[in-house]
Amino acid sequence: MAANESKGFDDTAVQEAQQIFSSHGPQALMVHCEGRLNAWETTEMNIAVTGQSGAGKSSFINKLREIEEETNELFAPVGVKQTTMERKEYAFPGNNFIKIWDLPGAGTTDFCIGSYSSKMEFSMYDAFVLLSSGSFLEVDKTISKEVKDLEKPLFFAKTKMDEVLRSAKRVKKRNFNSLETQGEIRSDCQAQLGGGQDTRIFLIASIPEDELDELRIELELDNQNEDLKQAIIDSLPEIQRTALVLTLPCGTDAMLDRKLKEIKKRSKWVSLTSAAVAAIPTVGLSAATDGTLIMAEIYFQKKTLGINEEGLKCRAEACGRGMTIAQFKDALNQELGRVEFTELEQTLIETIFKLAGDGATKLATYIAAAIAASEMAEDAAKLFIPIVGLAVSGTVSGATTYGMLRKIICGHEKIARACIKVTSAALKRSQVRH
Repeated sequence: MAANESKGFDDTAVQEAQQIFSSHGPQALMVHCEGRLNAWETTEMNIAVTGQSGAGKSSFINKLREIEEETNELFAPVGVKQTTMERKEYAFPGNNFIKIWDLPGAGTTDFCIGSYSSKMEFSMYDAFVLLSSGSFLEVDKTISKEVKDLEKPLFFAKTKMDEVLRSAKRVKKRNFNSLETQGEIRSDCQAQLGGGQDTRIFLIASIPEDELDELRIELELDNQNEDLKQAIIDSLPEIQRTALVLTLPCGTDAMLDRKLKEIKKRSKWVSLTSAAVAAIPTVGLSAATDGTLIMAEIYFQKKTLGINEEGLKCRAEACGRGMTIAQFKDALNQELGRVEFTELEQTLIETIFKLAGDGATKLATYIAAAIAASEMAEDAAKLFIPIVGLAVSGTVSGATTYGMLRKIICGHEKIARACIKVTSAALKRSQVRH
């Protein structure tokens, strides 16, 4: 790891920012930072999902995007027949630049394997997921080879594992061993694809969240939908990875960790914007801008982590059994009561439970006071000296903003983890009642 990278900027970013600041001044650096912060919003991405008819492609597409209600306009139709007669794109909620494509099964009279890759335009996709609910066939091996020739990420998944294991349990009765059966299924899939043990096979079941615990208890199946999602993310270039992470819902601790990493990266660029503004010799501009930058980033973080009003409403709905947002907040308040908070973190919580105006006003007042006091840590100041030089105004402003954002991230992380615990507990209670 490069010396500067451990502090948030890699060497290339530092050199680039230095050049912009020294050659074109602080306003150009502000524009550069804004571009780095917002580039993910217009980053295009296309993920292809293919497999034979009945493999559960539509169900997987809905599961990956965490869409369960058929009334949702983004819901991919699910049916027992070949519902996919032509490739169809589905956007991710809140981001039309990221699309997942449902491709019709190959090797039929309509879609000959010889022309399948050209008809489906394989070259346009950034990653592929190949599904099978039965055996992987020769056409799947052909698709695999063509994707690998394009040097694109490819993932294999055996679907409907809940049905597969229940069927095996009925047949083997007392001799049924779930873990052994899963191992045999993986080995069979690897052999069918002509690969060795290095070919990773994800075992998945696209079932509602409130049934997952039953699946673990009854069949010892640790559903690998989340593992597959994380693997897809890891396979992407950095800017696409950022875009997908910031777009996906924040429903698990693993996804929360991903989002926090991206948010922490953002905080450096927000703070560098603050440092650039402070280098502009205009009285009062820096303090006013710092407050605006921090409040805007608070709004962004709450939305991204699903802890704003809309996010809490979605979490309440995900709990099922008609839970209202008020009931969810009551449960969240109880969970948060078990956690220790700083004064700032307590103020962040109040923006969730109090009327929006009251909480936001108190938070803005707190932040303004901190900025006026110019509280900064020495290690934070060192982030900006290599870029804006030793100008006191720039380093103080950047370090103050950075220090404040780090504290805000810690508070939002505690709230988001509490939300995940509340949702998980509600789903478990729902399962018990069933």
